[in-house]
Amino acid sequence: MRSEEGAGGLGAALAARGPSWREKLSSSETHCRRESPRKESAAPPAPTLSESGAGKPREEKRTALSKVVLRRLPPGLTKEQLEEQLRPLPAHDYFEVVAADLSLYPHVYSRAYINFRNPDDILLFRDRFDGYIFIGNKGLEYPAVVEFAPFQKIA
Repeated sequence: MRSEEGAGGLGAALAARGPSWREKLSSSETHCRRESPRKESAAPPAPTLSESGAGKPREEKRTALSKVVLRRLPPGLTKEQLEEQLRPLPAHDYFEVVAADLSLYPHVYSRAYINFRNPDDILLFRDRFDGYIFIGNKGLEYPAVVEFAPFQKIA
């Protein structure tokens, strides 16, 4: 490099090397891009999202949501006690109470899953029991939360 600098300076040395990468990039941008020869092969086109199974909605998504979960219930609440407090309960074909897990203290709550036969009953149930205050064995208040169950299948 020193010999080139002495003979004609740095500018002469760079000019002798040829165009820089920036100059090559700008000159290549002006030319049209050519299609790759790989695309001209006889391979079948890849399936689109609508042709593959990934884009199709599942059967559960087509049906109306009918299973709800009643959360934040008192930890000592039994199925019989809950049925008594929920009377009159609309027509349903699944009713299950899950006891509280004491290892999760202080977030110790029971929950109940109910699958209603008529989807219109869900709104009435929600209006009646969302925010309803259940009283536990020790006299503590537990305001309930009604939501659609995240897993709609019935076990």
